[in-house]
Amino acid sequence: MRIIIEEHKYAAADVKDVLKGIDALENVEGYVCVNYVGYFYNTDKDVRDCVFILPKVLLEDVGGKELVFGKYAPEEIINLDAHNPLTQPEKDFIYELFTDTFNFVGASSRTLSICVLMASTLPRMSVTVESSSFRIADTAG
Repeated sequence: MRIIIEEHKYAAADVKDVLKGIDALENVEGYVCVNYVGYFYNTDKDVRDCVFILPKVLLEDVGGKELVFGKYAPEEIINLDAHNPLTQPEKDFIYELFTDTFNFVGASSRTLSICVLMASTLPRMSVTVESSSFRIADTAG
């Protein structure tokens, strides 16, 4: 499994294979940012894995650093095959997030676009994964 966080700035070299084939924008300074949420199967011979683009609301500010689930630097979890610090409940949360969302959305691409747009504009929230459940708290103030 590969994980990218929406709107996080990644060094292009860190994600070039993972994002091959999708529209990620590289800026002049060599950083890449993905501006949507979703998942896809990357058929590149060096990847051949599912890539999840998680919503930025999973980032939590901890001591001035934005960490996924309040614990992991986004760069630390790009390639979970090489290094996987996630707990089983955190992995389950990721799968359920997309399974539940896409089951709800159904096959309508218009509805999917609205769902992705809504995920992109949500206020900052804190997500805590405990056992097989999760809690989302609004931290926007």
